[in-house]
Amino acid sequence: MEAGSPLAVYAKYGARNVDKKKGPAIAVFYSPTCGHCHNFAAEFDKAAKKLKGKGIKAYAQGPPLPDFVRYVPHLVFVDKSGKHHQIQSRDGNQVAEMAADMNKMLKGGFKSL
Repeated sequence: MEAGSPLAVYAKYGARNVDKKKGPAIAVFYSPTCGHCHNFAAEFDKAAKKLKGKGIKAYAQGPPLPDFVRYVPHLVFVDKSGKHHQIQSRDGNQVAEMAADMNKMLKGGFKSL
């Protein structure tokens, strides 16, 4: 595996049983043969680096995938109770911002209008 290759990026955050981990964290479920997963690796790495300083971990899991994963890359925010919240973005900056906002909201950091 080449350093800097998409699979090397995912290996850096590699974990098993991500569906059982507690957050706050972002997690991506991927397949080594998926072109979209390869394209998303650099953006996932960008988001993970931005979130590290905010206390939000990053996990990547390849096959075998949990039953709830119907497509890849499948990106979620994992809250402190372990519940998954789907993230619909493939832009690293946007993913980091959305995850930070979700974490803040779930901690009660947003004020009502």
